[in-house]
Amino acid sequence: MHRRRSVVTRAVELLERMFRTQTREAYQQEHWQGGFVDYLETVRERPETARSAYQRLYDMILSYGTYPVEGDKDGRIRYRFL
Repeated sequence: MHRRRSVVTRAVELLERMFRTQTREAYQQEHWQGGFVDYLETVRERPETARSAYQRLYDMILSYGTYPVEGDKDGRIRYRFL
């Protein structure tokens, strides 16, 4: 019983923390509404908007950096994951 209460308490604390960090601007950014012409204008201003989920994931991987494979003559690289 005590363990269950502590899990519930931690879950409630996590949810409270999430609600405190949300802002109206962030919500509006994530839940954008507009027509196709509006979308094209946004892409013109910020091309990264049109990137696919795969491209965004690759950007996150690259953000940790890369290094060359030792002794490899083909120029292969390795990715730094934490």
